[in-house]
Amino acid sequence: MPKDTRLLEDRLDAIERRLEAIERRLTDGVPALAAPRPAAESEPPVALFEEASIVSVIGLIGRTLIVLGGAFFIRFITEAQILPQFAGTIVGLTYALFWVFLADYGARKNVNESATFHGVSAAMIGFPLLWETTLKLAYLTPMQSAAAVLVFTSIALAVAWHREMRSFAVVIGAPAAVTMLALGFATTTLPPFVTALLFLGWATLLLAYDRKWYLLAVFVALVADFAMLLAAVIRLVRPESAAVASLGLVVLCAAHVLLCAVYFGTFSFLVFRRGRNLALLEVAQVIVVLLIAFGGFIGVSLAAPELRTTLGVLILAVTAGCYVGAYHFLRHDAERNRTFVLYSAVAAIAAIVSATLILRGPPVAIILALAALTCSAIGNRERLVSLGVHGALYILAAAISSGLAWGTVLILWGSSPAPELWTRPAPWIVFLVSLTVMLLQPGRRDIEFERAFRRARLPATILATIASAALVVSVAFGFRSEIAGGEVTASLILRTAVISLAAVLLALLSRKERFAQSKWLVIPFLLVAGTKLLAQDLPSGQPSVLFGSLAVFGAALIVAPRLLRVRL
Repeated sequence: MPKDTRLLEDRLDAIERRLEAIERRLTDGVPALAAPRPAAESEPPVALFEEASIVSVIGLIGRTLIVLGGAFFIRFITEAQILPQFAGTIVGLTYALFWVFLADYGARKNVNESATFHGVSAAMIGFPLLWETTLKLAYLTPMQSAAAVLVFTSIALAVAWHREMRSFAVVIGAPAAVTMLALGFATTTLPPFVTALLFLGWATLLLAYDRKWYLLAVFVALVADFAMLLAAVIRLVRPESAAVASLGLVVLCAAHVLLCAVYFGTFSFLVFRRGRNLALLEVAQVIVVLLIAFGGFIGVSLAAPELRTTLGVLILAVTAGCYVGAYHFLRHDAERNRTFVLYSAVAAIAAIVSATLILRGPPVAIILALAALTCSAIGNRERLVSLGVHGALYILAAAISSGLAWGTVLILWGSSPAPELWTRPAPWIVFLVSLTVMLLQPGRRDIEFERAFRRARLPATILATIASAALVVSVAFGFRSEIAGGEVTASLILRTAVISLAAVLLALLSRKERFAQSKWLVIPFLLVAGTKLLAQDLPSGQPSVLFGSLAVFGAALIVAPRLLRVRL
């Protein structure tokens, strides 16, 4: 049996080789048979198909015009009082909804192109009708109008979601958002329409995540952002404007809270409950929403100081939530680093805004300085560079709030030692905190972390250096508010010398690894000293000033670069 099987396999192999040889001959000798060309009638009618598609679109446009003609016929018999006004309005809305349900029927029959044109018809009938019913005929109050627009849009979007018709959702959702915005300002009754618009924004977010319809969600989000920004600006800049007559400050704050809840709240739910990493568009929307909200809160606090504390506590809650979310849930998740950066940045900015709203005067600077010290110390101990950056932001905010930033600049550049700066506790506390942060030493050896953390300490180093130089000038003149006429020459030389000496000391410090970040400040301080020499010392024309300032500045130009060359 095995022998017979082998003979049979050999014969089959021989037959296959002969067939291959015959095929090669036929292919070489008769190419037409090897690659037969399909008959002309079997070629796909590409041109005919494109022509049929164009004809179909033109037909759908024609049908849409007939539909619009039906809408105008309803309007005609209503204006001719054949139908009562209210009945004509109901018939018109029913007519618009009829085409929404026809779109559902068309999608069920897989005629999506026809269904989309049905959606266009419904939008072109429904939204203008609601506009006229609200503004021209006044059959609907603003509250009823906002509800009617929202219900009509919700029914259409539900049909689009059920039948997975993205184009239908766009042709309904986009004009709905614009209609809500326009009706809000046209009726001078913004609250109901803003609420409806934000609800639409939330609904389109759900559609985007469920059906991947991001274009509609982005468009509605832009309209909502623009509406809130425009309403806040008009209300705060021109409160007498009729467009915002119904928009009180408390209502405006509530609208900002709702805006944050719709977008920031939804994104936070996805981040902390679903484990998602925010996309770039989501990050951008969070930034825009919080800028509008925080800006609105600050504007409201200026217009109504009695609301400052309430708004500050509200933002403080956002600060706490963002800190917990960033450092408890996102800190060790490398895949969601973008989201961690966003929430940690929001926490820092919200903390500064809340401190500014809750506190007044020197306590703001003191609290921010203590926050800078806390963040820098914890970041140094736990090796968290982001907290070091937070400390830098807080120390800069504290310096501005306490007057230390501008006061020291005036001392070094102006003609007065400005003693009133040193009579308040806040500048001293900020100055001492900046020195402490500058001198922080890492608890554990980690070269990569140390380099990053040194960059985060750079603002504290700048502030400590400038404040120290200003303090030297103030001490030299005995903290006097005015200097005598004969002391002007000494003042000019001393200020140039102090700035130049600061550059040399920074260069000297940079030779130690612990203060290596100081090397980035040497050239800027030399440039400031040179600018002062050109702007103040040379125009004075006094030989003694020119001699002293040029000698000191020239020596700094020689010594500082040499100190930067070698590091111990």
